[in-house]
Amino acid sequence: MFKTMFAATVTLILLANTGQAGDYDLVMKSAIIKDSKANGKGWDAFGNAPDPFVTAGIKQGKGFSKTGSTEVDSDTFRPDWNKTVLTVDEGDDIVIQVWDKDVSFDDPIGEYKFTITKKMIEDGETRVSFEQVKELRFVLRVAK
Repeated sequence: MFKTMFAATVTLILLANTGQAGDYDLVMKSAIIKDSKANGKGWDAFGNAPDPFVTAGIKQGKGFSKTGSTEVDSDTFRPDWNKTVLTVDEGDDIVIQVWDKDVSFDDPIGEYKFTITKKMIEDGETRVSFEQVKELRFVLRVAK
């Protein structure tokens, strides 16, 4: 019985360490935001930098099965969140939205849609550019 329990424990540890257990943390690391909105106007009153934050969701049908977000990083074109927003699996369809937090309503900065691939998991870090986002860095790592 001890051998069976030991073998099962070793197998679970190996699966967890190789990522084959199936769950990965989606960690929003940082971004570089363009100097202005798509219409050329500034992000905030008086020309202040945006107050960026990210929302992310796993797409399921017309809605989302899970969602998460970062905190707002105030008055910066280079937010640095380093925050786990979701736990995902290979094959999940993800929607990431970057927003500028404002008093009356939040302004969209950009939206990026993708599917979690094996290559993304193996690479670990991904950098993408879209709409008013010069660069968004995120990491996929084995969930804790």
